[in-house]
Amino acid sequence: MIYTYHAGWLTSPPRMVFFYHIIIDMSFITPKLVRRLLYFLLSLRLLFLFWSNLPLYTKQYDINKSINHYHQSQYTQGDKAKLILSDSELYIVEGHFLVNGEDPERMFPGHPTLGKYMIGLSLKYFHNPFIISYFSFCFVILLFILISKSPLLALILTFEPLMLEQTQAALLDIQLAIFHLLVIFSYLRFLSKKYSFKWSFFTFLFLGFSLNIKFFPVSIPLFTALIVDTVLSGNFTQFIRLIKSLPAIILGFLVGNFPYFFHHPSLISFAKFFRYKINWWAGGPHATPGGMWKVIFLNQWDTWWGQGTIAVENWWIIWPIIFFTAFFSTRRKVIYLYFIFSLILFSLGIFFPRYLVPLIPFVYLLSYDTIKWLWLKLSKKVFLKK
Repeated sequence: MIYTYHAGWLTSPPRMVFFYHIIIDMSFITPKLVRRLLYFLLSLRLLFLFWSNLPLYTKQYDINKSINHYHQSQYTQGDKAKLILSDSELYIVEGHFLVNGEDPERMFPGHPTLGKYMIGLSLKYFHNPFIISYFSFCFVILLFILISKSPLLALILTFEPLMLEQTQAALLDIQLAIFHLLVIFSYLRFLSKKYSFKWSFFTFLFLGFSLNIKFFPVSIPLFTALIVDTVLSGNFTQFIRLIKSLPAIILGFLVGNFPYFFHHPSLISFAKFFRYKINWWAGGPHATPGGMWKVIFLNQWDTWWGQGTIAVENWWIIWPIIFFTAFFSTRRKVIYLYFIFSLILFSLGIFFPRYLVPLIPFVYLLSYDTIKWLWLKLSKKVFLKK
C-alpha cells in the first residue's frame, strides 16, 4: 500500500489540536524535567571522560620503571640528577613505598602522606594509579552538586581544563578539593541543623584530614574563613559549639598520619618530624609576590626555575570572567571568605596554577551568583519599563 500526503491532513481540527499541543505548547518542559535532563547529561559527560581516558585507566602501570627514574632523579641525586621527575610520578612512587611499609622519615620531605597513600592503594588494587584521580573527580562533582544544588554548574565544571588535568595524572590537588568541599558541606549543615555538634565535629575532622593531603598552609584560608564567618555572625551559641569541635582538627591530622605512627608510635617523635618538614619548606625557593594575578588575568606565569614568563597550558578565557565576577558575590559568606583568604595566601609567594583546583569550584559558584543577580536586576528594569 502506498501512502500519499494530502494538504488537508494537518488542517483537520483533531490533528491541528494534536499538533499545537506537541509542537507549540511547550508547557511539558517543567523545571523538574530540565533538572533530570541535566543530571542525565552530567552522567553521560562523566562516562565520556572515563571512556576517553580508558587506555590510561586500564593499562597496567610499570612501577619498577618509575622507581628506577626516582633513583636517578633530583629527589635522590640532587644537582647530579640525570632526569627530572614529575610530581605525578613522584607521588606514585612514594605512594607505592608507603603502601608497602616504607618509613616516611626515610622519604623525600615534601607533602604529607595521606594523599600519596591513596594513590598507592589505587596502584596496589587496580594496578593503576590514575583510577583514584577519576573517582576523586566524580566525588568532587557530587559534593559540588550537594553544595550548589545546580546540576548545570556541575556540568559546566566538568569542562574546566584545570580539573580535567587532574583526571589524567596522579596529583594531590583533586584530593584536597574533596576534603575542602566536605568541610564546606559539613559547615553548611552545621548552620542549617541549628548548630549540631555532629556537623561541627565533621567540619573540623575533614579539615584535619585536609592537612595531610598537602602542606598545611593551603588549608589555613579555609580554617580562617570558618572562624571569621562564625565571629561575624554574632551568634554566641554558634561560636561556642564550633569552638568545642576544634580538637577534631588534631584528631583528623593525627589519624591521617597513620603511616608515620606505624614506624614511630610517639607524639614527640612526630612533632620533631613535623618541625623538620616545616624547616624544609621554609628553605624552598621564593618568588615575587602577586604572580597569581598575572596567571589568572593575563595567562603570564613568572617562573623561578629559569624559564622566565610562560603561558599556562590549562588556562582559558573563562578564568578572568569568573574570578572578576566572584568578587561581587557575598551571599554565600563563608565561601566568599574562603575565596578571599585563598587569593591573599596565593598572592604572597610561590604559586602553581593547580593550587586553584580546590578553590575553583567555589569560584564558579560565586560567579554564578553574581551573574544571576545581574540578570534579575536587568530583567526587573526591562519589565518596569514595559
